[in-house]
Formats: sequence, structure tokens, C-alpha cells
Amino acid sequence: MTSTSPAQELNGVPRQLPLAVRGFSGRVGYLASLDDFLTGPRKPEASGPVVISAVDGTAGVGKTALAVHWAQRVQHRFPGGTLYVNLRGYGPGEPASPDEVLGGFLTALGVDPARIPGDPDARAALHRSVFGRSPGPDPARQRRHL
Repeated sequence: MTSTSPAQELNGVPRQLPLAVRGFSGRVGYLASLDDFLTGPRKPEASGPVVISAVDGTAGVGKTALAVHWAQRVQHRFPGGTLYVNLRGYGPGEPASPDEVLGGFLTALGVDPARIPGDPDARAALHRSVFGRSPGPDPARQRRHL
């Protein structure tokens, strides 16, 4: 038996993005570049390349603020939900482990924490299974692009 997370009980899909930075301004060119990745209406049955992008720059220049601001603007384009994780790469403490990240995503997707396997490979397999049944594009079409 799986349970739903409090967020899913409220709106049906995970929406984990942090709040956008107050007073965000500028970066019009960067935002336009990110928008270019999503040009044209996407239909669930449409197939096309999966686009993975990265925002690069030195510490403290606002990479996260830019990414979160843009993601908030386009979140409506992702009806299956939006997941977010702070990898803690440059903060105090240890960086987030892959097992920790997968556990958080699985919980956000409605898996009861007691049912999340401790074995990293089993946890990853469960994530693939859960993600494959989530709302959004046909999983068979998604797999062609992996």
C-alpha cells in the first residue's frame, strides 16, 4: 500500500520548487535562452529529444536564483509535477547522496517511506517504476530517449 505525501493530498502532483527570489531582475538574455528550450506547444503524444541543460558560473553569481525564477515561470508546462533537490554542493555539511535524493523524490511521488528499499539499485529501480507511471508523456516514448 502506498501513501500520498501531504503535498500530493493538497494538489495531486508534487510541486517542490522553492519560492522565487524576491526582486529578481535582469538576465533577460539568459531567460530567453532557457525559454528557447521549450519553444512551441508540447503535446503529451509528441516525441522529440529530451533536453538536459545546465547553468554554469562561479559561486554566488545567482545560478540557483536564475534557474528557480525560470522554473517558476514555466512550471505550468509540466503537469506531472516538478521535483527539486538542494544537493548541498557548496554549503555546510555533506553533499546530498544519491540514495537521499531518490528517497526524497520517491516520497514526493507518493511512495510510503517504509516501502523505500535501502539497497541503492532497488531504490533506483523503484524510482524508474514510479516515474514511469506518473502523469505525463508516454513512458515507452520516454525510454527511447534515454
